[in-house]
Amino acid sequence: MGRSVARSRATMLVAAMAVSAVIALGGALPAGGTERPDGTGSGLGAASGDRGTWADAPAGAADGPLGSAAAPSPTDRSGQLPPLSEVEPDPATTGTIEGRAVYAATDEQGERPGYDIKVELDRSVGDTDDFETVTFTYGPDFRFDGLEPGRYRLHFVDEAQQNVRNEYYDSTPYDWDADVISVEAGQVVGGIVASLNPWGVYTYRYGGDNRYDVAALISTLAFEPGVPVLYIASGEKFPDALSAGPAAAHQRGAMLLVQADSVPKATRSAIDTLKPQKIVIVGGEASVSARVYSQLSALQPNIERIGGADRYEVSRNVIDYAFCGEVEGECADGAATVFAASGANFPDALSAGPAAAHVDGAVLLVPGRDWKVDDATEALLHRLGTHHLYVTGGPATVSEAVEFDLVSALPVGGGLSRIGGADRYEVSANVNATVFTTGETAFLASGAVFADALSGGPVAATIDAPLFLAQKDCYPESVWNGIRRYDTIDLLLLGGPNTLSESVYNVEYLC
Repeated sequence: MGRSVARSRATMLVAAMAVSAVIALGGALPAGGTERPDGTGSGLGAASGDRGTWADAPAGAADGPLGSAAAPSPTDRSGQLPPLSEVEPDPATTGTIEGRAVYAATDEQGERPGYDIKVELDRSVGDTDDFETVTFTYGPDFRFDGLEPGRYRLHFVDEAQQNVRNEYYDSTPYDWDADVISVEAGQVVGGIVASLNPWGVYTYRYGGDNRYDVAALISTLAFEPGVPVLYIASGEKFPDALSAGPAAAHQRGAMLLVQADSVPKATRSAIDTLKPQKIVIVGGEASVSARVYSQLSALQPNIERIGGADRYEVSRNVIDYAFCGEVEGECADGAATVFAASGANFPDALSAGPAAAHVDGAVLLVPGRDWKVDDATEALLHRLGTHHLYVTGGPATVSEAVEFDLVSALPVGGGLSRIGGADRYEVSANVNATVFTTGETAFLASGAVFADALSGGPVAATIDAPLFLAQKDCYPESVWNGIRRYDTIDLLLLGGPNTLSESVYNVEYLC
C-alpha cells in the first residue's frame, strides 16, 4: 500500500473512529476538543476537529527513546545544505521564506534556541496536493532564498533527542494539516515561528459492551460497504482467528466474531452495514455451529466454511484459501513472507497479524513444543513460495527443534529468523521493529485477552499501522519505547476499561 494512501486512510479512520467511539462509550462529544500542552488547541488529532486525550510520557519513562539528552548547543551545519539551484537566484523573480525555530519553554527551563531543529522545505508537485522535500536548513534562524513561485510547507524535526514533538507549520504533527505557504516572485514570507513542545500522544478508545461490539464498531468504521470478503470466527476461542486476520487483510476484507451458537446483534448489524460480497466462516462446527452458518447464509448466500481436523490444519487451509485459491501446485502470488507462531497460545500470533499484513504475508500456527513440523506444513510453504519465515516468540513457545525443522521445510534459498523477547510484550515491540519503519498511527490491545486484537488486525492493515500489546493498567517499557521510537501521534486503544484501564488510556504508568 502506498504511503500517501495509507496516510489518507489513517486520517479518515481516526476522524470517524474518534466521533463514533465516544458515542459508543456513552460519552458526550467534546465541544472544542483537547488542547495541546501549550494551550493552542491548534487543530491536532482527528481531521474532523474532534480530538483524543493528549497525554505526556508515563511516570518513569525516559526523556526520549534513548534516554535523557543534553541541552542543545550550537552546531556547525556548514556544507550540509543542498542548494536549490546552482544559479545565483534573482530576488525579482524568486521568493524567500524565513523564520525562527525554538524549543518551547517547560516547567524545568525556559525557551531555548533550536540549533538542532532541522527545517525541511517541501514544495508541491505540480498542481497536486502532494509535496516533496526540496532542501533543508537548521534553526534557530532560518531562511530559504531563490524559491520559485509556488506552494510550500515547512517541517520542523528535532535531531537532538530533546523529547519534543516534531511538527509542521503551523503547530501540527500531521502533514495533511500543515499550512501551505504561497510564495510569489519578489516576495519575502517572514515572521514564521515554530516552537516544538514536549512530546506526547493522542489516545482514542474504541470500546463496547463486549468483544462483538468492539469488532463491529471498528470494522464498520474502517471498511466501506461492499467489502470483498468478510471472515467470521469464534469470539470464544482464539486459534481459528489468528490466521484468519492476515488472510482477510490479504483479500482486503474484514473480520467479525460470533458465538458458537448465535450471531450477536452487533455482528448482524455490522454485516448489514458492510454488505460483504462473500462470507468465509473459519473453523469447524465445534467453533461456529451449523445454526450460525444458517443464520449467516440468510444474510449472504455466498458463503463457505474453512475447517480442519485441528487448529493447525485450519490455519493451513485458511492460508491456502486466501493466498492460493483454486490454483493447483505452486501459486505464483503466494506468501513470500510467513510468520510462524505457536498455536497453543495467542499473544505472539496477535502481534504478528498486522506485521504480516504490512508485508502481505501470512500467520501460520505450528505446534511449538513438538520436535518437528508435519509434511503438510512443509508442502504449504513450498506451495506458497515462501522466501522468508519469521519464528515469532522465544524458545519457550516455539522450540529450537521446531525452528530447525522449519528451516528444512522452506523452499531452496529460503531464510529464517526468530523474533523473540523476554515476554509477550517485548515480542510485540520486536515484531513491529522488525517490520515497520513508521508508526504515526498505532493500535494498542490487551496482551491478556485475545478478542479485541483479533478483529483489530485487518483494521490495522487498512492504514498500514502496527499493533502493540499492553497490560491492563500500564505500558511495558519495551512497548512504550517502541511507540516513542515511531514518534506515534495517534494511539488507538481497542477495548473498554475492563481490558485496557483508564490509566493506560491516560498514559500514566510504565509497568
